[in-house]
Amino acid sequence: MKVCVVTGGRRGIGKAVVDRFIKEGYYVASCSKNQKAFESYNLLLMKCDVSNIKDVKNFYLKTIKKFKRVDVLVNNAGVAFYKKLNETKIKEIDNMIDVNLKGVIYTTKLFLGKLIESKGTLVNISSVAGLKSYENFSVYCASKYGVVGFSDSLRKELDNVKVYCVCPGPVDTDMWSGFGWIRFPGITKPVTIANKVLDCVNNKYKELIIK
Repeated sequence: MKVCVVTGGRRGIGKAVVDRFIKEGYYVASCSKNQKAFESYNLLLMKCDVSNIKDVKNFYLKTIKKFKRVDVLVNNAGVAFYKKLNETKIKEIDNMIDVNLKGVIYTTKLFLGKLIESKGTLVNISSVAGLKSYENFSVYCASKYGVVGFSDSLRKELDNVKVYCVCPGPVDTDMWSGFGWIRFPGITKPVTIANKVLDCVNNKYKELIIK
């Protein structure tokens, strides 16, 4: 029995990761801020705001009560606002930092003990915006650069947990279309990112950054 935990698993990349790991035979616990609760023998779906430490603790406790162990943690939950900084509201700044960066830190901290026990794998979903700056994305870039730095530091701290940081470019998700951007031919599909996550778990990559 192997268990994969996914945040932001209701749609987009997260949903593709959930589906891919279920297909691979994993038991999966997944959460999202607007997730409708569901439970079966191999799947736990919960409502959880990763920026709220109480929510994350509840998600952790229910996951461990059901599955007892964690082999893979995929931090995927994220939000973005495409605006110039002087047009970005304080609550939007807080939302991006709280979800994209603090949410990753909170979830990792709580599940890390179980990952160490299983000698498991941590995969943080950052972005190409965590490697390169983009106009009108200053706060989003700051949050995603933070995820890259956090991942790099953890990789040096942890001896028995594999740490990866996946940094996709444009992906065919609701976030992309929500900005009014066109789903151009050849845009990366969420399942492609899910396959890269699985490749990380299966030791295909040795480097930290997966593009």
